[in-house]
Amino acid sequence: MLGIYGFTSAERFVLASEVEGESGYPYQHMDAYDVETDDINSVVQQIKERLATTKSDAVTSAGTLVTVFKPVGPRLRAVKQPVKSS
Repeated sequence: MLGIYGFTSAERFVLASEVEGESGYPYQHMDAYDVETDDINSVVQQIKERLATTKSDAVTSAGTLVTVFKPVGPRLRAVKQPVKSS
């Protein structure tokens, strides 16, 4: 995906099994991408074209959910690491 114009970063996640009360969630993996573009529809079209022509064990159309979000404010960063509570 990072080869598609507009993609600036990617990160993969796996569901944290140690979180209590989270059983039964239908998805075990998540990919998050940052995209910088003024034409999200063009980017989504490029994704669809790439998925139609590229085969990868990491991408499957079965059980895949693709959702586009846009920011509603600035990205906030912690000034320092918070104290871990017990």
